[in-house]
Amino acid sequence: MPPGPAAAVGWFQAVAAFLVAVWAAATDITRRKIADGLCLGGLLAGWAGSYARGGWAAGPVCLKTSLLCACFCFGVFAAYFLAGAVAAGDAKLAAALGALAADLWFVAWMLAGAAVAGALMAVVLLWRRGGLWRGLGRGLRQSIRWRYDRPPPGGRPPRLLAPAEPPSGATEPEKPPVPQEVESLHVPYGAALAAGLGLAALEYWRRGQALPFFMN
Repeated sequence: MPPGPAAAVGWFQAVAAFLVAVWAAATDITRRKIADGLCLGGLLAGWAGSYARGGWAAGPVCLKTSLLCACFCFGVFAAYFLAGAVAAGDAKLAAALGALAADLWFVAWMLAGAAVAGALMAVVLLWRRGGLWRGLGRGLRQSIRWRYDRPPPGGRPPRLLAPAEPPSGATEPEKPPVPQEVESLHVPYGAALAAGLGLAALEYWRRGQALPFFMN
């Protein structure tokens, strides 16, 4: 594609990424939901724009890089979704923004910024609800109570820092209930991804690098 039309398509992708991120952040904060249509529109706009700019693999921004970035972002958030840390809409939004950016280094900075922003949001929400130390303590306990993936032959897997099993016939003590402020915590990762997009753009600007939306 000639430089003029390619620059116009790049601006279209930049504006689309900004609008998708801001709209998703607003709906995630206010309604705790990210619309599937918004994510699908971002995916299609990213793939179509990247193909118009570089074909399948004819430039730094092309359909191949857009597909790779979308799959990479979706895979990272899908792992967190399976662990119960984020919602399905967050993974779809990450894929849409990855398709629009179409640059692996940029989306890596975006995901890193989103992780930092999400952690800060969680700390602020817990602090406002008065459950900061209980939430941190619960996360620490969960992180050190793990089991080996493969049990030894003929036996149960060893346990690390776990309480001893009660003798036969004894009843296990009831676990204390999880505080409501920790159980009902909702971190708007749509807003975290929007912040990550902005932080990635600032990092590129700080380094004097052209944003992927404006690479030809």
